Amino acid sequence: MQSDLTLEVPTTYDGTQLKIKVNQLNHERCCFVLDGVHLALANSLRRTMISSIETLAIDQVQINENSSVLPDEMIAHRLGMVPLKSSNMEKRVVNYNRDCDCDSYCHRCSVVLTLKAKCTEDRIMEVTTAMLVIEGEDTSGAGVGMPSIAPEREKGILLVKLGKGQEIDMRCIAVKGRALEHAKWSPCAAVGFEYDPYNKLRHTDLWYEVGTNPVDEWPVSGNGQYEREPAKDGSDPFDFNAKPSRFYFDVESVGQLPPEEIVSKGIDSLILNLASISRSLLALSDPDAAAAAEAEEAAAANPNANAGGGWNAGGGGGGGGWDGGPGAGGGAYGGYQPPAQGGGGYNYGGAGAQGGGYGGPQGGAGSGMTPAYPSYGGRSPAPGYGGAGAGGGYGGAQQQGSADDGW
Repeated sequence: MQSDLTLEVPTTYDGTQLKIKVNQLNHERCCFVLDGVHLALANSLRRTMISSIETLAIDQVQINENSSVLPDEMIAHRLGMVPLKSSNMEKRVVNYNRDCDCDSYCHRCSVVLTLKAKCTEDRIMEVTTAMLVIEGEDTSGAGVGMPSIAPEREKGILLVKLGKGQEIDMRCIAVKGRALEHAKWSPCAAVGFEYDPYNKLRHTDLWYEVGTNPVDEWPVSGNGQYEREPAKDGSDPFDFNAKPSRFYFDVESVGQLPPEEIVSKGIDSLILNLASISRSLLALSDPDAAAAAEAEEAAAANPNANAGGGWNAGGGGGGGGWDGGPGAGGGAYGGYQPPAQGGGGYNYGGAGAQGGGYGGPQGGAGSGMTPAYPSYGGRSPAPGYGGAGAGGGYGGAQQQGSADDGW
């Protein structure tokens, strides 16, 4: 495919001349040209795609029966290298297994697959990844955890062969991880990376034997079509200040993720890593500014966290701070007498006329105290301390509680 990129490579490396041209895209490969960035950034993207993208892989194997010719360890190793579908993985596997609160594994940190096969005929039986079955319901709707099988390999990847009477029965626990920990989590079979196909920058010493033709020894790759060919007689002047600014990627997927998703997730991961470095440097140079930025991000992530004020954990409007008032949000400590409208006195988070707590006008006869003074979060239409109605508690967001909620 001919590119619409100019044959002259960009002269800047700061992204002002950034261009991306996709030359090939299918279920296995994504070939693209990245223009106008620094070599370090392009290489960082390559490394990120290889090692920093989360995928699923089998990490534990419980072997109940194995009478095949292969030892347990070899089959477990082969199972660990099986590519599992990992698109929309976050909808099914929420936690890292090492960080989960469960004892060993659970539905929030793992996907469990079973492999059962027995040869009962007088022939060789092939056990493949197509025989792996997921336990439980697939809540992701995308087949997360299922073995990835290429269209041209309908039977799947061969795991082991069984003779008559031989049997295997295994339970496989797949967890999420990154190739920084183990190569089985890498979504890439390989990432081709090239720049300067004509070697104009002399970054590569093209060694060849005396008496041979260097052009035949080192043929120009297909990426040479995207750059201007140098003079054959070597008369082009050499630019000592030139730097590479056009890079050719060839991303080959193993099967966990489509190649285009590998590229997009690699970019996202690189952005997060750079942001983490930037924040760490800011924390070292200006701790106050770093703390302010962190507080601003927390407020942006939860804009209702500070609705009301002070002890008023309920919704917005109405009284805030320590003063109960009319409106949607009842204030805390409004007074000992029920106001005509709005949150009740000592109301820890009521909303409007539904303010519970000490002296709320609609508090009802909650459990504890007297009908005029329902308890904190008593069983009433509008308990305080984050019960039904406004919800929330102690400065929390507008979370809906139940009528039985205390506190």
